[in-house]
Amino acid sequence: MTFKAYPSSYGATTVRMSYSKWNNYRGHCGHQHLPENAHGDPGAFPMAAILNAAKGGSTDDIEQELENMDKKDA
Repeated sequence: MTFKAYPSSYGATTVRMSYSKWNNYRGHCGHQHLPENAHGDPGAFPMAAILNAAKGGSTDDIEQELENMDKKDA
């Protein structure tokens, strides 16, 4: 699942699912992925790092990914 940063996550994008895909999807996604939404939050979300930490991995990955996202936005 790709999470795009705003404004590239807004509107009809390559990450927005069709109704068929949405009805069959199992997992975590953001508003930017749902077919009935036009907005793009949550933006560039560190999903891989969050899931790694949930599996017992290091939270350092999350902090590093958030720092990298901040640098991209600057």
